This record gives sequence, C-alpha cells and structure tokens, in this order.
Amino acid sequence: MKLLIKGIFVSALLFSTGTRVGPLLYAQETSATRGGLSGVITDGSGAAVPGAKVTLKGATDQKEVTTDATGRYTIGGLTPGLYSVTAKKEGFSATEAKNVNVVIGRLSSFDLSIQIGQVSDVIEVKANSVEVNTVSTAIGSNLDYTFYEQVPVARNVGSLFYTAPGAVNGGGTGNANPSIGGATGLENQYIIDGVNLTDVGYGGLGVFSPTYGSLGTGINLSFIQGVQVKTGALEPKYGRADGGIALIVTKTGGTHFHGAVSAYFAPAQFSSTQRYADDFFNRVNTHGRIFGVPQYDAAIELGGYIPFHGMRDKLFFFGAFNPSLNQVQYIAPAGSGLAAQGAFTNSITAYSWAGKITYKPFETLTFDASAFGDPSSSNYGYGYANQDTFPLYPNFNQANSSSFSRWNFGSRNEVFHMNAAITPTWVLNIAGTAKQTHFTESGFQNLYNITDTTQPNLGLAGAQFNAAGLGYYQNPDTHAYSFTAETEKTVSFFGTHTLSIGYEFDRAIYDLFKGYTGGTYAFPTTNSAGAATPAAIAGTQTSAGFKLIALNYTKDSPDPNCPLTLCPQMNIPGYGLAQVYLSQNRGIFSTPQAFTSVGYHQLYANDDWVINKHISVNAGLRWEEEQLNGVVQQYVFNDNWSPRVGINIDPFGDRKGKVFFNYARYTQMLPADAAVRELNQEQDVYRANYAPLSDANHQVVLSSLGTVIPVLDAAHLLSGNTAAGVDDNGVAAGAGRGLSISGSAPELIASGTKLNYEEEFVAGIERQVGLGFVVSARYTDRRLLRILEDLSGVSPEGALGADPNIGPFQNFLIGNPSPSADYFVNEQEEAYTTTPPANCVLDYGIQHNAAGDALGGACGQNPDVAGLPTPDGKADGFAAARRHYQALEIEANKNFSHNFLMRVNYRYAKLYGNYEGLFRNDNGQSDPGVSSLFDFTQGVLGLLGNQFKSGFLNTDRRHVANLYGSYVVPSGFLKNLTQGIGFRGQAGAPLTNLGAHPVYDNEGEIPLGNGRGSLGRTASNMQLDLHTDYSIPVREGAKVKLSWDMFNVLNSRSLTQVDQDSELNSTTPNVDYLKPLSFQRAFYARGSVRFEF
Repeated sequence: MKLLIKGIFVSALLFSTGTRVGPLLYAQETSATRGGLSGVITDGSGAAVPGAKVTLKGATDQKEVTTDATGRYTIGGLTPGLYSVTAKKEGFSATEAKNVNVVIGRLSSFDLSIQIGQVSDVIEVKANSVEVNTVSTAIGSNLDYTFYEQVPVARNVGSLFYTAPGAVNGGGTGNANPSIGGATGLENQYIIDGVNLTDVGYGGLGVFSPTYGSLGTGINLSFIQGVQVKTGALEPKYGRADGGIALIVTKTGGTHFHGAVSAYFAPAQFSSTQRYADDFFNRVNTHGRIFGVPQYDAAIELGGYIPFHGMRDKLFFFGAFNPSLNQVQYIAPAGSGLAAQGAFTNSITAYSWAGKITYKPFETLTFDASAFGDPSSSNYGYGYANQDTFPLYPNFNQANSSSFSRWNFGSRNEVFHMNAAITPTWVLNIAGTAKQTHFTESGFQNLYNITDTTQPNLGLAGAQFNAAGLGYYQNPDTHAYSFTAETEKTVSFFGTHTLSIGYEFDRAIYDLFKGYTGGTYAFPTTNSAGAATPAAIAGTQTSAGFKLIALNYTKDSPDPNCPLTLCPQMNIPGYGLAQVYLSQNRGIFSTPQAFTSVGYHQLYANDDWVINKHISVNAGLRWEEEQLNGVVQQYVFNDNWSPRVGINIDPFGDRKGKVFFNYARYTQMLPADAAVRELNQEQDVYRANYAPLSDANHQVVLSSLGTVIPVLDAAHLLSGNTAAGVDDNGVAAGAGRGLSISGSAPELIASGTKLNYEEEFVAGIERQVGLGFVVSARYTDRRLLRILEDLSGVSPEGALGADPNIGPFQNFLIGNPSPSADYFVNEQEEAYTTTPPANCVLDYGIQHNAAGDALGGACGQNPDVAGLPTPDGKADGFAAARRHYQALEIEANKNFSHNFLMRVNYRYAKLYGNYEGLFRNDNGQSDPGVSSLFDFTQGVLGLLGNQFKSGFLNTDRRHVANLYGSYVVPSGFLKNLTQGIGFRGQAGAPLTNLGAHPVYDNEGEIPLGNGRGSLGRTASNMQLDLHTDYSIPVREGAKVKLSWDMFNVLNSRSLTQVDQDSELNSTTPNVDYLKPLSFQRAFYARGSVRFEF
C-alpha cells in the first residue's frame, strides 16, 4: 500500500510540472467509453498549416481547436460515432469531411488538406480509410454499426468477437467466450459502458453456469454503437485478463430525434437438416437430436434531446427495449424413456433494455448515466439443451423428465461517468458502476440423481443414461461495485509526453447456494461391517449424486466376490440378472451456503512519448492486488506487477505506416469460485458405495421411475467392508473400496502465493495503401509463466488405498505449483507387481485400468504424515505448467467508402503445453484456479498417464481465416441495395486419448497413449454467409429496411468434435471412442423488417 501511495504522489508531481505544453497527440488511448481524433492540416503542396481552425460536429459533441506550429490538432473525450470535420483558415477554402469515424478507446488519425481560395468556399471530401495509429502499439479490431449492419452476423454481441484475428471458439466456454491469444474463454474481460460484465464467479460474458456453461447477456446489436476487441499489446490501463478485452459502448441521443422499430425472425423452417452423431458408426451411447432452433426478437429504439429550454445541445437521451424468444426443439434418442414422450421445446425469454442520459453543461464537461439489463427465464425443460453451445452435441439420454428444471437469470447494471477537460491538454475521467447478476434453478423434482451405467459395465450395446433426478445445482447471486479515476496530461519535454495515471477499485459479493437434488442425509457413523467411518464425515449432513454400477463377472477385477446380501441383483435388459451397487461418485458434506467477497485494486501509470515524427515510445506499469474473503480465511494476492513497453517507428514520417515492437506482462484475476470452494471449507466425498433397497430374494426394489432406491444408512454402506470386495492381497476393493474425502481440514492459501501471469512479445508492420486499405502483419508470442491452483501431496493410489483412521489424507492448499515448490510432506511409496514387501506399513492395493488389467500395487511407508501441508525441505515434484502461444497474423481492413467495406485477416498459430487455463475443455471443468489437475501427485503407478506431458491444447487451430465485406449500390433502380458477405475457415482441433480419473471417476481427465494431440485432428471447416438489405424511403428522414441473412449457404456440415473419452469411468471402456460427436451447424436464415426515422 505504501508503494501505491508513493506512486500516486510521484504521478501527481509529474502532472503539476512541465513548462511547454502542446497539443501533439495527447490522450493516445482514451477511456473505455470514449475516443478521440488527431491529425495534420496541410495545404496543396503538403506543407503544414499552423493556426487553422478545426471544427468537429457529431450527434452530441461539437468542438473547435486550432492547429499548432506543426499543423497538428487533437480532440479527445468524444462519444464514439460519425462526425464531420471542417478545417479553415484565412486565404484558404474551407474543407469539410463527413462520416469520420471515432472509435472506442482510441485516438484515431485523420488528416485534411485545404486549398487556396475564399473561406466561404466549402470543398467536401469523403473520409475513406482506416488510419494507422503510428504512436500506439495496441492491437485491436474496431467495429461499429456501419460494419455489423452490412455483413451477416448473429444478433448477439459475442458474434462480433470472432471477426478479430486470433479469436477462435472457446469450446465449452460457449460462443460468447472465444479463446483469444491462446487463453481459455474464461480469461477475457468484457466492459460495457464502463461496467465490467465479466462473471464474478467463473469469468465469461454475463452469467456463467458451471453446469450449463455460458448464458451470455441480453445486450445485442440494437443497443450497441461500437465494439473494440483488444487482442494484444494491451495498454497498462487494461488488465485482469490473460486473453482479450472487449470494450462495448451503447448508443447515445443527440440534437435530433432518431429511432427505430424492428422485428427479427428465424423460424425452424428457415433451417436445413442437421447432422447428428447418433446417425453414424452405430453409436451406442446415443444423445438424441436438435431438430429446430427458432429465434425471434423485436426492438424499439428512441434517442434525441430532452426538450427543456436551452437544452437541445446539452441534455440527451437514448432508450431501447428488446424482448426475445430463443428456443431449442429436441427429441431424446430412440429407445430411451424420454423418447416415448415425444418432442420437447426449451424456451428462453429475455426482456433486455437499455437507457442513457447525457448532460453537457459546458463543452469541456460531460456527464453520462446509463443502465441496462436482461431479465431472462426458461420454461420447464432440460437445461443441457442450451442454445449457446449449439451445435455442440446434446445429451438427452434420459429415462424420464425428472431431470427437468426452470431457470431465472440475468443482470442489472448502472454506471455514472464524468469526463472533464480541465485544460486543452489535461483531461479527467471519473466513473462509478453497480452490477447485480443472478441465476436461480428451480422447479426440479427432489430426487437423488442416479446415472445408470449397468449396460456399459457388462459390455452390452447399451448406453449409460440418467435414470432419475437432476443432480448438482447451484444458485449464485452477485452484487458488484467499482470506482474509477483516471487522468491524462500532455507536456513537452524532449518531445511530447502524454502522461496518464489511473486507479480502480472493484468489490464483488458472491453469495451461492449449492447442493444435489434429493436433499441431505446423515452420513453413517459405521459401515455395513460395523467399522467406523472417518470422523470428519461421520454424522454430517451430506448431499450427493450416484452411479448405478453392475458387477462384471467376465473381468479380471475384484467385483464378483461381493455376496448377494451386500450387492443385490437387478434385471438388466439384454443380460438378465446382475449384481449392482450405487457409488456416490461425488458429494458434499459441508454447508450448502457459501458467502464470499472479492476486493480488487488496480493502479497504472503510462507515458506515451512522441520523440519526433518518426519514433514514439509507449511505456507503463500496472499494479494489481486482489483480496479473496471466505468464512475460513482471507488472503491478499499483492504486488502483482505488469510492465508494458512498446516502440513505434514511422519510417517515412507520413503517419501512414509503422514498424512496432511491444512487450507486456498480463496478470489474471482469480474468479470468486476459488473462494467459494476453498476459503469456505468445501468438503467432498468420493466412492461412498451403497447397496440399494432389495427384497428377501436379494433382488432390487424399483421405484416408480423404474430404477433402484438408495438406502443411505450404515447397514447399506459398503465402503471399507472387505466382504463386499477385496483384491488379491485382501485389500478392500470394488464395491468394498474405501471411500475418499477431501477438505477435512481448512484449505488455506500458501503464504507468498501470487496470481497467474503471462508474458507477451509482439512485433509487426502496418501500412496504409490505396483505396483506404490498411494492411498489417505481426508476430505474437505469449507464454504462461506462473499459475495458481489448489494442490495436494497425495498420490491417486494413496487416496484410493487410504486407511480412514491412519491416512494418508488429502490436505489441499492453493499455491503456485512448480518443480521446485515445497508445500507438503512427501509421500514415501514403493511399487510392487503382485505382493507387497514385508516391511509395508500400509498396502494401497492392486490398481486396475478400465479394461480390468492389473497395473500393480503400491505400498505407503508414511501414511500418517504423507500429504500434510507442511514443507519438508524436499520439492513436491509438481510438473511445470506450460502454455505457449505463437501466431502470425495478416490483416487488410477498409472502412466503408467508395460504396464498399472490407475486413480480411488470416492467422497461423500454434498452442502447445499441458495446462489450458481457467477452463478445461478435456473434462469440461470450469473451476478457475481449483481444477483437478494438481489434486494428486504423479505417484508410482502412472495412474495419471500423460497429464503433465506437453502437447497441442484443445483450442489450438493452426489456420484461421476471416473475410467480411459489403457493397452498396450507389444509383439506379437498385439504389441503396446492400450485399454483404462473411467467410470463415479454420483448421481442425487436436485429438487426444482421454481416460477417466482413477479417483474421481470422471471421464475425459487423463491423457493416455502419446499424450495431447497425438491422435491427429478433426476436419477443417468453412462457412460462407450472405447478407442482403434494401431500404425503401417512406418520407424525408424515414425509411423501411428489409433484410435477409443466410448462414452457411453452402450447407457445409463438417465433423467438428470426436468422442475422445476412451473410458466412461475407471472401470468401463467407452465403446464409442473416436466416433463423431458433433457437426458444423447446417444452413439457417434470418429475416428482419426495420422502420427507421
């Protein structure tokens, strides 16, 4: 904190000094809601014209400045949008340029030439190019309504992110959360009108659910004035992300009334037939199909001035309302219980709204107050039919509708801004924001969740399916607030310096209720053999979900030695009677309510130093501090420093080209989920095995849903009972395998632990060429150098073979894993083939893979102290986490002029390592900083396979190409007809043999064989989209626009995802391994009618 105070004092001293002041390129990167314009006024010979008056007029802003001795002008603090720029001076004709585009967070360049003549003569020119910013190294794509109204894009704001080079689909993070710069989709930041809409709990845009993925935000293109997607070389004011930054500004009123009423419709009849995995290669674990994804929405927009006396150019408003209906129509797979009930429709209804008031009492002072929200709800349906993940494979293999539920979710956001120009070279921005988000799942049947795996267990051609209940659910409620103050001042000292400092404080309260359907039960104090259960869990209120497992007599496994009195029989279709038991594969025995909060401080200082017309330097430093607060512990991640430096060289000094280099360090904020799970002492239990209810003949009693009935008492608890199953050495195994618990002691954050960070190097070249095109090429290298994860010092075999009265016990803490880290007492193990050594203290038992093959056994020699969270002077042996992203990007961009616009980019990239980031696409885990990757040490039996061997990561796409363009017919019968095109092509994703976790029993956890990406790639895919609109004038200033958008017009339906799970669980191979899972979405279309005035 002393450093923070010192930094503020030194920065203030710098701002208060400086003798010679000039307007040269100040405010290089303005606020996240405003932009600026800078340029040079020249005469017909190309000489600079000092003392020229430059007047800028827009819908809300009107400003006038005078060029300096070098003919330069700068105007900052502008509302993004289109402006007219007029330059004039005595002895010269006035020159006016129209449709000059001011974009978010950037000082755009625009030069004008004036000719000798009378001032009364006005020469009109057209703004016709994307300008090169020769004094900033920042990389980003600026998009406004003139772009997205003329090209085929979806209605949601997330569709615009993919127009930027370096952005690819994030997989399980959903369409709204792309992978940028090799990071996962949960490592971006989304800022709308200054409000950070990133989900507090997990990351992601708007509301993110760990169960259902991204639910996005209702903010759509009806509200948006412009978007900037920052993909690299981020300025010091931006942080908290290892991925990208999306800045979004909503529309504003003006000195004239304007508005629109529109309707958009995409019924299921506008779509072609989709391909589904069930139709190929005789898939056993069938999923069902989505046969329609209809979408409808309407919007009302109105903006202008508030008609108070004298307020026409001072007080403005904008408001919009956008109700929408998004549906998913699906049918369960043939033969499933749910299929007999016919087709289902999931519906999500949102009532999105936005409003903004702008007050400009003086030309140099602006106040903005805006609010927006998206209250949304679903009907009673199956939540995994989530439109955001379409066309990723559905999974509707349900026996009945007992897993259905209702959702209620959304956000409400308010923001207040003040922008003041204290002097022509000193600006001040102050903002305060408030955000509330929620997700509530309700309406479900209160039944224990049972997943039936009996047919795959027995090697039958049948699928595992959901037999009863919803299972895990969680309902978060978030309140977040922020305060920002930033200022910039330009001084001249060996060139021109734009000095900026800024401070932001964010506080978020994250209140969560979590549990499993079926309610809680008192965990037995003894098992069926009378042995005591671990004291940490005995008698606690526990909630859980279950797998129904059948014993396979044909496998070389210990399961068959369970007697009928403990493992009753059940009639399995296609097999007959087989012994079964219930395995509590995951459960919670801690309090279901978790209250956490996060405090985040950010301070930055930056100097944009223009040495001369050829060379400029951007240098800054960012400091971040995060405090996580839970019931058990509070922890401050302090002194996270992120230096940034960039150099720009304009070889010709004509402001039309540059060569640049940039270095940056990025610090990733840790979402609140880590505090929920760890600082609130979440306690979990695995592999608690129970005998279901049975009759006198030792056959199961079925419920009204046709599945077994859990009996969760001591008489039916099999775990730890050697009579229910042992291995060849008499160690409890199979149905009798001992249960495993974690979180028995408060999980702490190790002293000195810091946040994730990565380093980035960028080098590139950019040049403005003919017809207003700007072409660029750059190389980016990003390396993740430190991660934060929860850790344990026990091996998988140690956890599986632990004695509940001796150990070893899994003790977790959060730290920075590395090969040199020492957090735990090292476990001493000795491997054996069939028989443990004579001096064995605790036999962990023989372990098996999913095929039933024996992997050998292990003996623990220090089970009483192994894994204790106390350093023992020896490295714990954690692998180095690695994520290395390299990319070559080439772009050619042109703003709308000469009746067309164009954006083309290509990226060649490589993403390599053993750590994806805050989201895991291999197993779908969205627990930032608390994934299962470092929950166990490697051990001596290799149960974790190639988990830490580097390979190609899931979102690696070697080639990605985008093309967007439009043409407007300028005259004739088809005048104002717009034709737009969108094309995207990308290489396939890497394929990996993924085994189930040996302890948690989750599929998709462990890379086997030769590791990540060793099985090749999915097919490349391409998509061509088309847009047409035609405007019909109805009166002066009013028109009706008819639009038609077609997506995937060639109906390409390439394979996009393959089943990479070689095991369904640790005892069952997946017979559908390497079969298709999903295909590219088939052709679909959308029409719209819009009345504008």
